[in-house]
Amino acid sequence: MLAILVFGAITGAVLGSRFNVFVLAPATLFFSTVTIATGIVTNSDARTVVVVVLAALTLLQAGYIAGSLSLSIFQSEPNLRRSVWIPAQNC
Repeated sequence: MLAILVFGAITGAVLGSRFNVFVLAPATLFFSTVTIATGIVTNSDARTVVVVVLAALTLLQAGYIAGSLSLSIFQSEPNLRRSVWIPAQNC
């Protein structure tokens, strides 16, 4: 179950750096299904499965936010360099 949580956070970061927010709906359905199936296969208690599903979805969304913020930070640096006025040199 811990691997699902780590994979959810990493996947969220990758999705946040590549896609817009509409990709979260299919990713949420996918992670919910995978986590519930894993809980059924391992004969986990229903409360444990619910907690792991909520944690996986929270980490997926937190990873998405982290990925989109890191993308916006790295994309804004070149814009700052372009906005600096450099006087032309007379040759």
